[in-house]
Amino acid sequence: MEKFKIKLEIMRLRFELNKLDKKMDFEEKKKEFADKLNEIKSRFSGEEKKAEERWDNFRSEVGDAFAHLKNSFTK
Repeated sequence: MEKFKIKLEIMRLRFELNKLDKKMDFEEKKKEFADKLNEIKSRFSGEEKKAEERWDNFRSEVGDAFAHLKNSFTK
């Protein structure tokens, strides 16, 4: 009977260790995912700023071209 209790305790301890390992793996993967997500967000943030600058430049150039075109017809 004592042998059975010891084996049962060993199984319980292995189970708990396995559970802790899985939890640690999960936390590690969760942190890796959050880091990757932050990296992607920062990359898109930079691209968003570039696109906004390009749009502003395009709008300005179109406005200038329209003003020149308007002036050429009014003269």
